[in-house]
Amino acid sequence: VSSGWVGGAAVTNTEWFTCYNSSTTVFSGSANSTWESLVKTGDMVTLQWGYNGQTGGHIFTISSGAGTSAPSGGNTQKWRFLVIKDRKIKEGVQVWYKKAFDEWIGPRYLSSTPPPGVTREQYLKQHAAVQYLTDHFADAPVWIVACLAEETNNRGAGASIYPAVQNMVLACRAVGLGTTLTNRHMFFQKEVDQALGLPEGVHAYAILPIGYPMGKFGPVKRAALKDVVYADKWGQAYAG
Repeated sequence: VSSGWVGGAAVTNTEWFTCYNSSTTVFSGSANSTWESLVKTGDMVTLQWGYNGQTGGHIFTISSGAGTSAPSGGNTQKWRFLVIKDRKIKEGVQVWYKKAFDEWIGPRYLSSTPPPGVTREQYLKQHAAVQYLTDHFADAPVWIVACLAEETNNRGAGASIYPAVQNMVLACRAVGLGTTLTNRHMFFQKEVDQALGLPEGVHAYAILPIGYPMGKFGPVKRAALKDVVYADKWGQAYAG
């Protein structure tokens, strides 16, 4: 979900949730409704920031139920989920988030060819949403920062955290909230980890800003399956 937000006052508090497996049911309903969440969650919507007690309950359910129900390498469960409500902390992170946009992400968007299944007009709309997200990143009343307690920060480590992140994205969708997986902060990993107050050996792999959708969730725009699914040999189209 590419995101933009208006309104909403952040509340101050920062809490560590070391999450364990939970019996909480995050999804209910038919397999079709779950599939609908999968294929519609990635579409662009604009989010409006708001916060209330019910949302706070959802945040804990999302982190403790959905996040920790995901697999991790060797079932080591080294994930940690930092729930950020303190605006000062968010503003400290946003400085680096915006710097990454200004120096790399923004110029790349404007000079890149639209991805498969997306028109130039849609791509520019997406770029505008990314710009809005950048400018209003700290306005989200709640962030969930997905962290790993790992001494080494390597490319394989993501396999133990991103399944949990995707579970949380889908859980947000299931309860009517919108979010997006952001990891742009990793351009300035050291500075952001410090701004978040993370201890040595803990790294932030994703930040999920959470808000209410102003528009409707819709089907995602992607390349045709025939262009990305191969059979036995690279480039050989899968015939079914």
